[in-house]
Amino acid sequence: MSSCEDCYKCGIEQQEPYFNVKFFNVGQLLAINDSIALLDDRARSNNVAITSSNSFLNSLLDSLDLATDPTIIESLEFKADSVTFTIDTLGQSNTRLNAIKTRLNQVKRKIEGGAVPLSRITSPNGGEILYAAKDSLSSYRFPLDMNNSLAQYFVDIDTNTFTLEVAYKRNQIVEYGSVIVAANDLTLLNASPFDSAKVHYVNDLRKTNETYIYLYF
Repeated sequence: MSSCEDCYKCGIEQQEPYFNVKFFNVGQLLAINDSIALLDDRARSNNVAITSSNSFLNSLLDSLDLATDPTIIESLEFKADSVTFTIDTLGQSNTRLNAIKTRLNQVKRKIEGGAVPLSRITSPNGGEILYAAKDSLSSYRFPLDMNNSLAQYFVDIDTNTFTLEVAYKRNQIVEYGSVIVAANDLTLLNASPFDSAKVHYVNDLRKTNETYIYLYF
C-alpha cells in the first residue's frame, strides 16, 4: 500500500482517500529543553566570570601603569596574562555552548513541527505503507481502504510499536462529471500506547483528506 499524492495521471479522476498524522516526541522535546537550560546556565556562569575577570584585569593594568619596580611589574604582567587567558578561554567556551545550542534548537524546531522518523507503518488490510522520503516527514498520509469503514495501523518508532484505529464514512460524489470515492467524519477509536491524541478537522465538511490526527508520545 502506498500513500498517493494529488495526481490524476493514472487516468482515474479521483484522489485516494487518506488522513494526515503528525507525531510529536514530547519526551525528546523535554530532554532537549533541559539540555538547552543547562547550556544557558553555563553561559550565564561564564559571563559572570568574564565580567569579574575583566574588572580584575583593568585593576591590574591600572596598577601596571603606576608600577616602577621591575619585580612588581613582572608580577603584574604575569597576572594580567593569566587573567587574559582565562577571559579568552571563557569566551571560547561560550562560542562552543552557542554552537551546541544552535544545533539543539534546530532539532527542537523539527520536533515541534512533527518531524519524526518512523521505522515502519503497516496495516492488516493493505500491508506496509511506503513513503518516498527517506528522512523524517512533518506529517504522514495514511491511506484508507474504501472497502471498509474501519482501519487499523501499526506504527514502529525505534523499538516501540504503536496501534492506531480509526472509523470513517464512505461515500461517492460526482465532481467534474466523474464519480469520486470520498471519505469523511473520521473518528479516532484507539491510539495506544501514545500519551495523548487529538483530531483536528479543517472545516465542518470533515473530509478525511483534510483531517489531522496529532499523536504525542
